[in-house]
Amino acid sequence: MSTASLPATADPSPGPHHVAIIMDGNGRWAKARGLPRVAGHRRGADAVRRVVRGAGELGIPVLTLFAFSTENWTRPADEVNDLMGLLRHYLRNELAKLAHKYAELGRVAVRNVRRDGMEALKKAEKDHKISQDEHRQKSDEVQKLTDRYVKQVDEVLAHKEKEIKTV
Repeated sequence: MSTASLPATADPSPGPHHVAIIMDGNGRWAKARGLPRVAGHRRGADAVRRVVRGAGELGIPVLTLFAFSTENWTRPADEVNDLMGLLRHYLRNELAKLAHKYAELGRVAVRNVRRDGMEALKKAEKDHKISQDEHRQKSDEVQKLTDRYVKQVDEVLAHKEKEIKTV
């Protein structure tokens, strides 16, 4: 789902603050196509991925998905185990993707600060507020700081990935 697919006449006013979806019928969908119920549940997980991405693109801050009701515990143990395994797999993969996305945003932010700092140093030298040697020295310091902060972002990401694998 992409906001680009919205019609040109779409209402520009803010959308809903909270959307809730009851996921139902994945097993019936699979059965109607002669597939095992777990195939329907996997297809439902794909739909969830698209819904979550679309909600983010549309700026919906709160999304609630009702995916497993108390009645679902009465299903055959194999199906319940498949559903729980699918949930764990989905959460691990999606959380890992989010961690990578936010780490990259952190790296970009640090590099943008570096760029701005380098431009300020260049301007200061041009305006004769600092010497060429000071410019070089301060540029080296800015680069070292950038490298240090990017390394910290990578360390936090590695820690998060390890944490996610234990979910």
